[in-house]
Amino acid sequence: MTISVPAHREVAVLQERVFHYAKRYKQIEGENGEQINLEIKRIQNMSVAPLVEFQQLIDATIAKLARITSPISIFYGELDELLYKESANLVYRSVISSQNRLKVILIPST
Repeated sequence: MTISVPAHREVAVLQERVFHYAKRYKQIEGENGEQINLEIKRIQNMSVAPLVEFQQLIDATIAKLARITSPISIFYGELDELLYKESANLVYRSVISSQNRLKVILIPST
């Protein structure tokens, strides 16, 4: 199972993350600033209903983590945003196995 989600976040925070990732993706695609801004504006005008549903799915999934009794390993990167560390710790504390492992991946600076 893979979980890398913003647990206990407001929909507005999820929306900002969508804008951030969309902008970054468009930059990687090589789009110019004007085109990126037009596409971000289009995304900003979309309904937040799917994000509300996504947050509800996240909450429902988190509520069921205690049902997991098999050993798990959780990894996150040292350079990841704090959000991922918080989510990893939440999963680690919620799963009822005595053999869980939480590991930080260290990436040497270049």
